[in-house]
Amino acid sequence: MKPNHNINKEELLQKLISQVEKELAVAIQAARTAHEDATNEESKPENEYDTRALEASYVARGQAKRVADLKEMLFEFKRIKIKNFDDNEPITATAFIAIESEQNKIQNLFFLPLGGGFSVELDGVKVQVVTPSTPLGQALLQTKLGDIIQVNLGAAVREYEIISVQ
Repeated sequence: MKPNHNINKEELLQKLISQVEKELAVAIQAARTAHEDATNEESKPENEYDTRALEASYVARGQAKRVADLKEMLFEFKRIKIKNFDDNEPITATAFIAIESEQNKIQNLFFLPLGGGFSVELDGVKVQVVTPSTPLGQALLQTKLGDIIQVNLGAAVREYEIISVQ
């Protein structure tokens, strides 16, 4: 069963870039707030058991890392060159893939080197970003249209058929 939609991968990537830019703006503001909280006079410990400053510094460090990660992702997304795939080419970065599970559920995936966990909707189609570092991404890498893949998800093993590659 081949999905009846063609996705404009350039448009999909631009929508993803826009989403990351929005998340980055929020993360930058959160990092500023966390930094202000960590360095605020009121965060100074009142006694040896007061950990407000330490906790605030952990939050600030986590927010700064999130900002750095999003900036790196944005930089990489803007450098990606979209590739079109034919039916016999192995799946690599920028493939748009549809897989069907045993329960006849179709998932639409955009295979990218990073950015997993993001999902976008384009032309009424929900698309999940998958990276090679995930179990699903590892199973997809270098497979082709029509292949059956097995994905280990903890104790469960799921099978999917690759029904479309663009």
